[in-house]
Amino acid sequence: MRNIILQLMLSFLMLNTLQVLGQNCATLENPAHGRVRLRARGRIAKFRCYRKYKLFGTKIVICSGDRWSRPPPICIRQGCDDIQSSENITVTRSHDGAVSEFTCAPPLKITGEKLITCDGTTWSNQVPTCEYVEPVNYCDFEDENMCGWQHDEQANFVWIWNSGTTPTRRTGPTYDHTLGRGGNGHYMFMESSSPIKENDKARILSPYFPATTCGLCFELWYHMWGVAGYNQVGRLKVYIKQMGQTGTLSQQAAFQVSGNQGDEWIKAQFPVGEQTKSFRFIIEGEKLKSFLGDIAVDDPKLYNCSDGTWNQGQRNFQHL
Repeated sequence: MRNIILQLMLSFLMLNTLQVLGQNCATLENPAHGRVRLRARGRIAKFRCYRKYKLFGTKIVICSGDRWSRPPPICIRQGCDDIQSSENITVTRSHDGAVSEFTCAPPLKITGEKLITCDGTTWSNQVPTCEYVEPVNYCDFEDENMCGWQHDEQANFVWIWNSGTTPTRRTGPTYDHTLGRGGNGHYMFMESSSPIKENDKARILSPYFPATTCGLCFELWYHMWGVAGYNQVGRLKVYIKQMGQTGTLSQQAAFQVSGNQGDEWIKAQFPVGEQTKSFRFIIEGEKLKSFLGDIAVDDPKLYNCSDGTWNQGQRNFQHL
């Protein structure tokens, strides 16, 4: 009797779920070396692979609205030729060698597919190459891809791509610096609310830039508004790191500021100096005591110092 009741409850839940699901998704074909079965009038697709093949991806996908919840899986099998790592590209094998994922040594970027799969005899695509891509000297963060800037996976948490106000009242900007008030622009911000703890750090890393003698300056707009008082609003630092250099974050930052700076966007700039190797910028935000201590950054720019106004030894402030 209990099993019957449970079955009825599950049927009822499934029926109610199907009422909110769409039925306008693209037709799914059988994957190579496998099959797909459609249920619930074509709204639920369940995949399986033939013997000696393994499923790579999600076993079940659901049609919601006019799209499937996940990309259809594929059937994979080991047996393709080995792909070796080289000086510029690293190959990571998984699923008994049927999946290869590639990463390039910075500052090189992948051209081609980052991940390829094996069907037992042939790889799904050509092995990608690593090529140098000229870095963008200016980023307004209007693209969620961040112009090639990356999150530091070794940090405690990440910066967030945002538009308008931050989630916590009485802290953070209400608009971005690029487009200004009412412009619907975007910026990156560091959340200071729970579960972020005191002294936790978030970092974003610029692309690598070519070695340079001198004459370059770096500019960044930042917003640090929240609770006034010592050690409340967090700390913002910018480091310069040369390729292969270790211990950078234990050295003196090229720029740093902490505490409540008011509800405004402020410009920071500093000379880069001679860099004998390819180098990148690291923007680090650190939470201190208060949860009302969001830090935001926007419009990082590397430029020739002679092309802009540079005031040695001081920060430039601008009210919008």
